[in-house]
Amino acid sequence: MTTLHFLRNADMQKHSRDFSVDITYDPESGYWTAVCEALGIVTEAENYEALTARVWTVAPEMYELCGYGAANDNFCLTFRQTQEARLHEVL
Repeated sequence: MTTLHFLRNADMQKHSRDFSVDITYDPESGYWTAVCEALGIVTEAENYEALTARVWTVAPEMYELCGYGAANDNFCLTFRQTQEARLHEVL
């Protein structure tokens, strides 16, 4: 499990919220998908790195639009990648 922190405020120890982002890979389409229900994020990309970058691009705005606080607040995203046994060799 990869945990990345989005920190902009001076107080680096406080996180106002923690959010889970579920990551899956679809071998048929060749795309990775990220879903964060709490922030209303559903997006996809051709690789894992591009996907997490895309999530970080939209997360601050969605955080604010969902009423959690200001876009420059501290919050944490936990990226959870799920793999199916039958698809393990494809990855």
